Amino acid sequence: MDDHKIIELYWARKEIAIKETSIKYGGLCNRIAKNILFRLIAIFSQQVMKHIFSIMQVMCNTTQQIKSRKVYTKQ
Repeated sequence: MDDHKIIELYWARKEIAIKETSIKYGGLCNRIAKNILFRLIAIFSQQVMKHIFSIMQVMCNTTQQIKSRKVYTKQ
């Protein structure tokens, strides 16, 4: 079915418009949705890793400070 007919079906509020859209553009819409999802997951993963590395850095710095205090107090 051509695009103009599908648009007419939407304007007429026919449920068949959704089915026809799915038949014509279903694969394309799925690919676009998957690409968006995978990009969001990649961005989220990067942000999480940044926070994990920040937390690790704080923990390492704190551990070093505690070690240096113990060494200082023993002498």
